[in-house]
Amino acid sequence: VSGLARESWRFLYRAELEQNHWNVLEQDRVMLEGMPDDARRREMLYQHDLGVSRIRQILTRMAKGQIEAETRIAAE
Repeated sequence: VSGLARESWRFLYRAELEQNHWNVLEQDRVMLEGMPDDARRREMLYQHDLGVSRIRQILTRMAKGQIEAETRIAAE
């Protein structure tokens, strides 16, 4: 998207949506800070929550890969 359509979207985002965006992020931050450390162990996922589990696995693998790469670079 470019030109007038892009500028229109930017204006609408800043005028209407940006504040909601920040409100949702703040709600998420407050909720995550209030969760107990062992919340995941007590979590009960249903069949339709398999996507959440799969994304967590992918993110965990990616994080471990990044840590291993940083460790290798530091060792060289």
